[in-house]
Amino acid sequence: MIRKLTPSFFILFSSIAMLTSGCLSACSALNKPHQQIESNVALLPGASRNRGWDYLVEKLVLMGLSRQRVESVFQDTRMPEFSLITFKLKPVESTDIYAKFRTMQKVTTGQAFIRENQRLLNQMEAHWGVAKEIVTAILLVETHFGQNTGKELVINRLARVSSVSEPETLSKNYLRLKEEDSKITFEQVSQRAVYLEQTFLPELVALFMMSERENIDIFDIKGSIAGAFGIPQFLPKSYLSFAVDGNHDGQISLFNLDDAVFSTASFLKNYGWKNSLSEDKKRAAVWNYNHSRAYVDTIFWLATSIKYHKKGVI
Repeated sequence: MIRKLTPSFFILFSSIAMLTSGCLSACSALNKPHQQIESNVALLPGASRNRGWDYLVEKLVLMGLSRQRVESVFQDTRMPEFSLITFKLKPVESTDIYAKFRTMQKVTTGQAFIRENQRLLNQMEAHWGVAKEIVTAILLVETHFGQNTGKELVINRLARVSSVSEPETLSKNYLRLKEEDSKITFEQVSQRAVYLEQTFLPELVALFMMSERENIDIFDIKGSIAGAFGIPQFLPKSYLSFAVDGNHDGQISLFNLDDAVFSTASFLKNYGWKNSLSEDKKRAAVWNYNHSRAYVDTIFWLATSIKYHKKGVI
């Protein structure tokens, strides 16, 4: 959606459509009332078998994944044991985290990237109709063109944020947040937990699908603390929906620069980007990449500076 919080932390992609009917049917379980799912989980067998992840295992099984497949992952010793997850009610990205990208050094780095990858970026622009400066700015902000893609287990990071409605976790977060603000209600905390679960649980399902489709060991997929991975920091649903084979080698890897560039353009194009659009509509496309005004402002500042700045200090 590493670290150090990266800009991808708040990429939620909550409106991204699934490519496959299997994932759509799996995610239909989320439409049940939260209380109904919770009661079903409590009745299912297998408690305390999965290194503390039993609540999440039952959720994934209810969403259509194979119990054998899911339990094999959460019982694996490479999977960290479940521990308390904390969350905030209204997290907001500070503009301060993007200040380091509004410098002449970053502008010249972006310009150098375009010079060094002119052929690739021109091919991308011709195929997708997305400005190379925008794609360059996104990849620079996200991972500095792949220098910082993250070393976290994506399965663990997505599993954690998908488990915030686990009863004990929910209760402890309520008590903690209540100490910080006595006006906070349990309903507010519960609603936030449900939102996070409904946002990230489909990403976890997509990760299992991606692992199987690409024949990748799920524990080999490393990325940020938000579960985003690769040079463009996609979440699994975005990978399934928008990742493309940019270098035509028969494989898709977001750790390959050609695939990362084309996939980023694919994402923006599918969210309506056209070079002929007004800036407001272009900004709306980038907003889908990261639901943060500070992020969008930074991407457009950087892209514009890369394109037009010649020399001197900004």
